[in-house]
Amino acid sequence: MEFAIYYFKDKSVEVGKTSWMSIEDQQRCPKLITQCPNLEDDGWMKVKWDTGRKKSDGPAFFPAKVLMFGASYSDLCKKRQGFIKGEDIWQESPKRKSKPNNKWKAVEEEDQEVPPKKKKKRETCSAEKESANLMIEELKKQLADKASSESSQQW
Repeated sequence: MEFAIYYFKDKSVEVGKTSWMSIEDQQRCPKLITQCPNLEDDGWMKVKWDTGRKKSDGPAFFPAKVLMFGASYSDLCKKRQGFIKGEDIWQESPKRKSKPNNKWKAVEEEDQEVPPKKKKKRETCSAEKESANLMIEELKKQLADKASSESSQQW
């Protein structure tokens, strides 16, 4: 594990290299952390922080606790953001389900497959259709009456 998420006493959370811990702290700290350590009790280690926390006379050591180890810096940065938002970063995320490849199915399996269900037609409101049809018929009658009355007036 090359990187770790550090929780500092000033309640800031940063991702940094594991080499910044002293050798004693590296040996003492468990490599697999499955839950959030108690952030209020003792057990702080000293981390040599090179960026953003410099003192004028060189790199300084700051008290911190390790929240998680990892090989990918970007993954730990995402976990850090989750921790800041209050998420449980130690919870295993659900794995994506994989769909079996259809090319490799046995011929027997294909014969036993149930045919896909047909999609049902969407039902429309019959009352609306009937009222629309009635309106159309009424308009046709009115136009026919009007046309016949106009033709009788012309003669």
